[in-house]
Amino acid sequence: MESSNVLEIILISHWFGHSPHCMECVLPYFLDRGWQVYHLTDKPEAAARYFSESALAGHEKIRHIGMVEVPSEKPTRRKDAQLCRVEAHWKGVQLALEKLYQELGRKVGIFHTWVDLYSHEYLSPSIIAAAMPAPWTGLYVHPAELRIYKTWKRRVFDNLRDLLNRGKMFPSRLKAFNVPHARKIFFLDEGIPAKAKKFFRLEVPLEFFPESSRPLHVADSFKFPELEKFCKEGRPILGILGFLSKRKGLLTVARVARCEGINWSFIFAGSIDWGDFNEVEKQEVESFLKNHPKNVLFLNRSLTEEEFSFTLGICDVLYIAYENFFHSSGIQLKAAYLKKPIIAGPKHLIAERTRKFGLGWCLPEISVTALTDLLNHIDENEFKRVIDSALFEEFCEEHSPERLTKCLEEIGELVRTPRI
Repeated sequence: MESSNVLEIILISHWFGHSPHCMECVLPYFLDRGWQVYHLTDKPEAAARYFSESALAGHEKIRHIGMVEVPSEKPTRRKDAQLCRVEAHWKGVQLALEKLYQELGRKVGIFHTWVDLYSHEYLSPSIIAAAMPAPWTGLYVHPAELRIYKTWKRRVFDNLRDLLNRGKMFPSRLKAFNVPHARKIFFLDEGIPAKAKKFFRLEVPLEFFPESSRPLHVADSFKFPELEKFCKEGRPILGILGFLSKRKGLLTVARVARCEGINWSFIFAGSIDWGDFNEVEKQEVESFLKNHPKNVLFLNRSLTEEEFSFTLGICDVLYIAYENFFHSSGIQLKAAYLKKPIIAGPKHLIAERTRKFGLGWCLPEISVTALTDLLNHIDENEFKRVIDSALFEEFCEEHSPERLTKCLEEIGELVRTPRI
């Protein structure tokens, strides 16, 4: 068998959330170096349109492939509905890849950009092994189980319950990926690889993966009149940007904005996710939208990339004290690039990075009182103290394009297979 210099890779994604942004950061590395990219996704037409409209260089060479839909089995006592759906998804991945491999006459290595999205604490490794039967690497985005603390009594109770209901104990969403073809698994959390080693008896290498971020760019000719007019008020501005939800602090910040004597302006920018509000809370948000204070600007819509960058640059402080959120935030990195301090919650990854690099303030608890007290404490001297002492450049260096390139170079080597 003779190998060729032509390089191929399959990139697997799920087309929502962070995936388009992640793919836009990953693809240039492979396209610029002449790799043939097969993109397996649940929405191939939407992905193709996205890259065409964004004018990604070389996008026309990407082959977008749809996943195969497989009906879920009926749940049983030992297999709940979620596990049935997860297994069906991976069987669909298996069928899609088998079809591609048969067409090509060879197997192609894989980089899965959100390998844990369809995972389950009792998913069998055999399902993953069958779904990805070629050398593969994966990006594990949300390793929540390694950040959730349980007392020993709770662990014993949960294990006994699972033994009775499922006939199994010691659940873990990580175990399913301990398979022979796994070449390396990356985590968007620098504290996780050492903790996760115990789940990988096959000695699958584990490593931290940097946050990927495109450069923030706003053309000199760009105008955002409503924002520019709002900024003339002169007060410091706290911004809450992105997909607005209860978990991301929409209600908390809105309630603080209505407090008497608060000398801040507030920008809410992004579409509202109504899904995690109860009926009373929905009414409160709707009332706030219709009749918010003069110190509030609410842009209830998705922002273009240029609008987002401009808004981020206008804000003095960014709010990312997300509730019950264990993972990273792209806004934290974007804010650091612009040397903008952030407000974080009391614990987990965002708070750990904030404390390590002095990127802003961590609330003692996520509440209206705690946020109000902090904002009243941040005067010019306090703001200058944080800006002067923050290690913005060091944080950005950990997530630099150079570090991302190094990871992608390694991924390419790990999944590279001889082409007949």
